[in-house]
Amino acid sequence: MKTPFLADTHIHSIHSFDGHDSIADIAAAARSAGLSCIAVTDHFECGKVDSPDQCESSRIRDSVANAALENGSELRVLRGLELGQPQCAMEQANALLAENDYDFVLGSVHYINDGEDFYWFDYKKVDAAAVYDRYINDVLLVAQNCEFDSLAHLTYPLRYMTLRDGATLDISRFDDIHDAIFETLAKRGKALEVNTKLIGRSGGFFTPDAAMLRRFRELGGKLITLGSDSHSASVVGGGIREGIELLRECGFDSYVIYENRTPTQIEI
Repeated sequence: MKTPFLADTHIHSIHSFDGHDSIADIAAAARSAGLSCIAVTDHFECGKVDSPDQCESSRIRDSVANAALENGSELRVLRGLELGQPQCAMEQANALLAENDYDFVLGSVHYINDGEDFYWFDYKKVDAAAVYDRYINDVLLVAQNCEFDSLAHLTYPLRYMTLRDGATLDISRFDDIHDAIFETLAKRGKALEVNTKLIGRSGGFFTPDAAMLRRFRELGGKLITLGSDSHSASVVGGGIREGIELLRECGFDSYVIYENRTPTQIEI
């Protein structure tokens, strides 16, 4: 039986403010886990953030350089970036994109415009629907206006709203905005990430979920990336096999990796 090509293209190292392990240790863990390809996508947060080191470009230069050093024939190590809320500071985002040679760029939203990460809200006390409304409209702006390859962890605040704090939110009320995002990604030839970070946890789920993946496909979406969103070497590759099974169930026959900002199809 042919060994499957397994790629995890959302990984954070010590060059992220919240990462724990070196890229060398991450690459070693990826080899041990049977992965064929990883992308190191360290954080750079645009706009108002909790601390200055979250938008320090020297960390990204080091991340890109270290990833290039680890690239080899037995494991592709791609030079990546997770660009947080670029719609808040387009000049800053574009300067960083021009500063390094990347294989792959994730676009994401972690903060709202006044500088609060969705992690910090107590969803037992705030209106989860109002917070999600602010989030998803910012995601639409990213999809419409920003330069990236794949849109990361759509429905990100649900990690904290529902899984952590037990809030109730009917996100179907935002289906029109979700559809606008999917249509925009399809029209622009951008990918949608299946984020597997929560798989294996009690009550864990994919972001986005199966219904949203099927809708993305219905609206013309073709490109999918897979990422564990790992922040330590011990969980690199987590949920990737399950993510591939999910894609099959949703009617996809491939996912993609990016090299030099160009997608390559990986048949599943």
